[in-house]
Amino acid sequence: MGRQEGAVVVNRALAILGVACIGVAALGVVGRVWWAAARGFDLTDEGMYVNWLTHASDWPWASTQFAFVFGPLWSAAGQDLVLTRRLTVLLLCAFVAAFLTVTTRRALRLPRSNALMWGLLLSPVGCLGVGSPTLFAIPNYNLLGLLGILVAATSLILLLMPWENDDELAPWVLLGVAEMLCFASRPTAGALLLVVCLVAIPVAGRWSYRGACMALLSVLVCFLGLAQAVDGHPVRFLARVIEGLNLYQLQTRRTLFDAIASTWTTGTSWYEGDQRVALSLGGALLISLLAARRSTSGSRPELVTRVLAVVVTGLSAMAALVALLTFTSVLSSALSRMVTLALVLTGVACLMWLSRLRLPHGRNVIVAAATVGTLPFVYAFSTYNSTIALMGTASVCWLGTSIVLLGPSSTSLDVLLPVSGVWLLTTAICLTASMESPPRQADLRDATASVRLASRGTVLLAPELASYLSALEAGMNAEGFLPGTPILDLTGESPGVVYHVRGQATADPWVIGGYVGSRDRLERQLRLHTDCLTLGQSWLIVSPDGKRRIDVEILSIFGLDFPGGYRQIVERKAPETSGGYRAQIWAPIAPSVQAAACSAQRK
Repeated sequence: MGRQEGAVVVNRALAILGVACIGVAALGVVGRVWWAAARGFDLTDEGMYVNWLTHASDWPWASTQFAFVFGPLWSAAGQDLVLTRRLTVLLLCAFVAAFLTVTTRRALRLPRSNALMWGLLLSPVGCLGVGSPTLFAIPNYNLLGLLGILVAATSLILLLMPWENDDELAPWVLLGVAEMLCFASRPTAGALLLVVCLVAIPVAGRWSYRGACMALLSVLVCFLGLAQAVDGHPVRFLARVIEGLNLYQLQTRRTLFDAIASTWTTGTSWYEGDQRVALSLGGALLISLLAARRSTSGSRPELVTRVLAVVVTGLSAMAALVALLTFTSVLSSALSRMVTLALVLTGVACLMWLSRLRLPHGRNVIVAAATVGTLPFVYAFSTYNSTIALMGTASVCWLGTSIVLLGPSSTSLDVLLPVSGVWLLTTAICLTASMESPPRQADLRDATASVRLASRGTVLLAPELASYLSALEAGMNAEGFLPGTPILDLTGESPGVVYHVRGQATADPWVIGGYVGSRDRLERQLRLHTDCLTLGQSWLIVSPDGKRRIDVEILSIFGLDFPGGYRQIVERKAPETSGGYRAQIWAPIAPSVQAAACSAQRK
């Protein structure tokens, strides 16, 4: 074997070894998410999501349409929480794989099979969203927005980075679908995505009136289809959306200006630090990849460089597995600091390269990278949480941006190997942190009690939470509670209880407390959207000491006699991780009398 043939064999072996390391780390991430999907249940946000999915058509308002979009998935899974979570993870990974397949193929000029391989290997990076406390594996409006952003990113890559024999109209049609998905998630995200596209596409020199008409037609078809499926008429559908936005504004008392100004400063604790890692990773990798492109373009890497790339890849993959398998906060915290520090130092060092860097890309490539890198902000715009924190949930777009900036060269794949390893390591760290400190729950390792949640599927919960739910359910069943009976939850924290006992949430899938306009929102819902018969039949969940409770005196406004017209069924204290409040269940003594009093009050 000649020297040249031997080099080819060595290079191929190193490439296979590097890809194998990435594959093992990717399987580790997916395996850990699969394990976590069978554990835990958040009584607040997640309780609202499952209530909404189960009874999507029961409320005549909604600023988000996720329950209608994901309704078929929820039904296909038999409303089994664990199965739905796992199907959701597979769905998210499929969308990420499609986006990264298109990106690697267009940016690196890879054959279709190789691009698909990289797309599948890197798809677990999308689990950064699942691991964030702001996004659960159960279908919800954040997940729908993330899927919309991924579709938008894919269509923009196809549109802004054309290739031979391209279908010129397909990316425009896909962009219209993405716009409607974002609108169905949050109208504000849909509006900002439209603005970004109207700026980016002309700047890149890819504007087409024919394509814009196809995108508009695609939006119109999707809108009419959704409106028909939800309300049977576009006008009624728009009224639903507008009322949902009115209720949200009444609850938060925030104008559009407030949303723009305060999302950069509100709640910047960044949820256990996992988003800080994602943000540091995104910024530093963009800089380091630009420098790598500058320093290695036009020359083939030496064997030492290629070996070093594989070593870094292997170490990253090994650290990711250690973080996933050891599952200790001390280790994940240490790794978090190490990765963040290393990336920041890398970014600072690479700034020196930028001073003499000449970008080898065309205008359309630069615009594509900037636009895709902006999409996490579009996803997070106008939420009540910090925009900076929430952007990390969609940080997979920054991985796509890095690949676009890397560009086609003899060194691209060598750089992509360690980049992929670091991204999977960061995903592992974030997932580990979120599983050890899930929102309003105990550590998922403590979820050892098997509970048949809502009599539809078995999930493992912490013993304290399992005991709490079982006690409430047993007490209510002993007093003759029937599935489908309306329940008005005034604790501001118990939509998951309503779901578990198979009740029908009165007024809202989550009567949310703790906001400046929570009481005003509930009063409007009860006055305009809830009939007296439902109010009279509603059982109550109240909390004398809950931090997010809504005072029961609101019942008197509608003629309901509390406590005189009700009898207390059961009282239990919620686990400390779920709020630690005392929950009292009250049943109406004479529902018809309460309904009559309500009707008299309204006349």
